[in-house]
Amino acid sequence: MQTVDSLLDDLTGKEFFKGGFDRLIPMAAPFKEWIRQNDLKIITIGGTNGKGETVYYLEQFFKVTPLNVVSFSSPHIQSVNERIKFNQKEISDETFIDLLEDSYFEIEIFQLSYYELIFLCFLKFAKSKKKVDILLLEVGLGGRLDAVNLLDTDYAAITSISRDHQEILGKNLKDILNEKLGIIRNDKFLVTCLEQSSLRSVVKNKIKNLNIDYFDLFASDVVKKEDHYKTRNYQVAKAIFNQLSMCTIPTLEEISPSKGRGELMTLGIRSFIFIGAHNVDGIRKMTQYLSTVDSKTCETKVFDIIVISFSKRTEKEIEQCLEIILQSPCLCKEVIVTAFSHYKAATKIEIEDLVKNLITRNSNYRKRIRFVENFDKLLTEENENNKILVTGSYYFIGEFQQYLKSSSKGVVSI
Repeated sequence: MQTVDSLLDDLTGKEFFKGGFDRLIPMAAPFKEWIRQNDLKIITIGGTNGKGETVYYLEQFFKVTPLNVVSFSSPHIQSVNERIKFNQKEISDETFIDLLEDSYFEIEIFQLSYYELIFLCFLKFAKSKKKVDILLLEVGLGGRLDAVNLLDTDYAAITSISRDHQEILGKNLKDILNEKLGIIRNDKFLVTCLEQSSLRSVVKNKIKNLNIDYFDLFASDVVKKEDHYKTRNYQVAKAIFNQLSMCTIPTLEEISPSKGRGELMTLGIRSFIFIGAHNVDGIRKMTQYLSTVDSKTCETKVFDIIVISFSKRTEKEIEQCLEIILQSPCLCKEVIVTAFSHYKAATKIEIEDLVKNLITRNSNYRKRIRFVENFDKLLTEENENNKILVTGSYYFIGEFQQYLKSSSKGVVSI
């Protein structure tokens, strides 16, 4: 039997941003009518970093309610099925394949991309359920031209803004924010968690004639500059949830980490913590979070090694990411940069050259950073590196986790 991944590849090829939003409007029309007739509520989470974690927190909040939630997110860590869930349960392979095979007509007529086809399957999956109350959507890229924006949201969020995908979204933060704000709708709700006052002013100017119910977490002192990204994402999720329910929600400390966002695995005496941080701002926020003192233990999180790899990015971006980590000397003993096999991954040659250039420019890095071609060798090395942070690209995290699980029955997820 063909797998979901192989069928997706056969139908659309690999996942790349396609654009051409208008061609999808007729495809979405019957689903929008179904949403209207059934008075479903739509939540759309946009922003540069923090979208996936915010969606995850909302999923945990809705567990305490009788509401039925179908969620759509991207990217996935280990399985594409992670992108479509009903009440936190991933779509089955059988159902996913049936939906894909039922979509041949739309694929041809609307020339669907990989991402757009998955979103169509999400819509069909949601419509197949007997009772749905909420559609919970994570923007894939940008906002204005993302497939999720085919639906008119009731509750929108912008989690953060930083430079990413500039070739598509624009070169400066204001341009990027305007693309993200494309998800908002007149007379609806918007919450933002933007630290920069200049960006908050952009939001105010954008919505001044739209009758938006706007909640600025920074202006309201719900979030402060010293709050780490997990607290910020939690408060974004809470602000939206409070619009829909008055149920008591779990505290941040009571919520288990989601896949690739603080997830812990062990292999023998070694422990691995996985934190996706795929751009400069994500790396910066991660190091700030990990460098904070734990109020219970009065200790910082210190690792024997940090293992990191990257998707395709500019040389400057990757160097900035590595230097942020290297300039946090108390975070780890050694940084290991590696390569992985994925069509979106930076190449071995690119990464190896970057590491060499960093060491050439700063000899102090020589004992703190090295390049390892195959990350699987890290598990066979005879050393005392027992506490390991795996970070960088979510695609890399997924591949690393798959290798761990396939290499030994002793792998435990916590």
